[in-house]
Amino acid sequence: MGNRPVSAPKARRTLLLAAGLLLAGALASYGATAAPSHALSPAGELGSWFAPGSESYRDQMLSRGILVFAAISVAMGSLLIVVYRAQAEAERARAFEAIRSDVLRRLTAGDSLIQILGVLLATLQLPHPRLHCSIQLEGEKALAGAGPDSDRNAWPLALERPIVDSKGRCLGVILIRGRKLAPHHLKLVERVGSLAAIVIEHSALRKELEHAANHDQLTGLANRHAFIRRMATLDQNQRDRPAALFFIDLDRFKQINDHLGHHVGDLCLRQAAERIQSCFDETALVARSGGDEFTVFADGLNASEVNRIAVRIVDLFRQPFDAAGRQVFGTVSIGVSSWPRDGSNATDIQSSADVALYEAKESGRNQYRIYTPSMRSRATARINTEQLIRHAIDSNLLELYYQPQTSTEGELLGVEALVRIRHPERGLIMPDEFIAVAEESGLIAEIDLWVFAEACRQYAFWRRECFAHPARIAVNLSRATLRDTALAQKMRGALTAAGVEPAAIQIELTETAALRGGEASRETLRQLRHLGFSLALDDFGTGYSSLSCLHNLPVDTVKIDKSFVTGLIGNGTSLPLITAVVAAAKALHMTVIAEGVETEEQFQILRRIGCDILQGYLISKPLRACDIPACGYTAARRRVA
Repeated sequence: MGNRPVSAPKARRTLLLAAGLLLAGALASYGATAAPSHALSPAGELGSWFAPGSESYRDQMLSRGILVFAAISVAMGSLLIVVYRAQAEAERARAFEAIRSDVLRRLTAGDSLIQILGVLLATLQLPHPRLHCSIQLEGEKALAGAGPDSDRNAWPLALERPIVDSKGRCLGVILIRGRKLAPHHLKLVERVGSLAAIVIEHSALRKELEHAANHDQLTGLANRHAFIRRMATLDQNQRDRPAALFFIDLDRFKQINDHLGHHVGDLCLRQAAERIQSCFDETALVARSGGDEFTVFADGLNASEVNRIAVRIVDLFRQPFDAAGRQVFGTVSIGVSSWPRDGSNATDIQSSADVALYEAKESGRNQYRIYTPSMRSRATARINTEQLIRHAIDSNLLELYYQPQTSTEGELLGVEALVRIRHPERGLIMPDEFIAVAEESGLIAEIDLWVFAEACRQYAFWRRECFAHPARIAVNLSRATLRDTALAQKMRGALTAAGVEPAAIQIELTETAALRGGEASRETLRQLRHLGFSLALDDFGTGYSSLSCLHNLPVDTVKIDKSFVTGLIGNGTSLPLITAVVAAAKALHMTVIAEGVETEEQFQILRRIGCDILQGYLISKPLRACDIPACGYTAARRRVA
């Protein structure tokens, strides 16, 4: 460690000087007592004995001088011994401080506990070569020791002190053995013990911090940081050895947290971690990479083993969780990629597993998918479409077309606003190319609000420039948009900005959005109805609906889906179904719109059974806003004629 020994040359010189003075004092004292002595003279002779210049007087003075010198030498020698001890203690303190600084440096550098204790003992051994120092840690069998010999018989004398931490807990024992033990050895034991306590506490704290930094607090699994670090070594350590990467996602887990509480969700996550771990051996790295996401990297798995494990995981999650005596059901979706088949590096293999996971979710969840190259092309197309949507929103490339809705007599009663993207290179992009991706990415809410605001502005323009009473505009709202608790306020702001009344706009929503949107969606519908909007149930018959939903939802218009209208010709079930829907809607004083009317025969049947409004290519294709005034009612009236 480069520290100085405790007994420095300066202290040695002091000790030698003290010894010399003491020796001189002793010799002087002895010389004084050995000097010639004279018997006391009679009274008459005293004067001559003490007379200056007499031999007796000189001997007496010499003896006294020697005694004074001896006293001074002894005093100086004693003082120098005290100084020596102080210097020796100071030197030991400085040496110990140097050792302490070096130990702390090693702690910071990340040396192991045993390494640091070994170096500490070896360093302390240097000024005491005839001592054997050792440390016994709690729960450890081996001694960390330093010295020429640890034989108990060779070192009969011992000093033992417990190593105590800052909270008073015993961490171990420090032991010094030797043939001779001085008082300062006790202080040495105490100092080493205090330093060892610092080392042990710091090492324990470092282990705790390292564990916390690399493990998930809730489940005890490795966390995302540890998983990424393991994957970073994939290229160097794995090479041609086969392995599999599993991305596991709990399906709709947010609903458990939202409806049952996060404490229930935490219980389910712990059990989910246990189930996943039970499917792999101890060599696999199982990590919780996110809220409800788990990742597993397992070495040496072939294709059949991958399938077997994936099936087992899916089956395990079909069993309910036990959340404090309450059964909670949840499923998983799994994406699997293989090394080195599905990627040449860690990034590629993770991307492949992520793509496979998306495919599992898109296929209905509660299943697994193993990556194939065709999945990548679909994922790339989806990413490109999402970028296209974002660019269209930011660059104002969205455009509305309007499809007329007429009565059976040809009167224009409304138009449905249909969004398009006007791309500078690809031209007009139809909604079936991007709406699904917009819903999945969450961009649909931005599109819906833009469509609503644009429809309000267009209605105000038509009323100002073309019609005294323009036809009502129908606008679609998605399920995601309906969950916005501030939606009614935003729509009221758009109406105010355009100077349009709520009655001018009809809100269309699908059965799925109305019935599966939760309480937030139902509250939004009540607010919209309170503002004065007309609500239409779109695509009736294709979702979860039944005739009872017409009574439970605050709608005043029903739109029969195109698939039923198409089935009127050559399908024996469509006609009675449409007839029943029309009858139920009429009984509830609702308006019925049939969409997708494309033939004259369909037109006549719908007219005969009492549909109120017709929409489809037979009436008119979707038109640009500037073509609606010119269109008038001519095309519809030709159909009636």
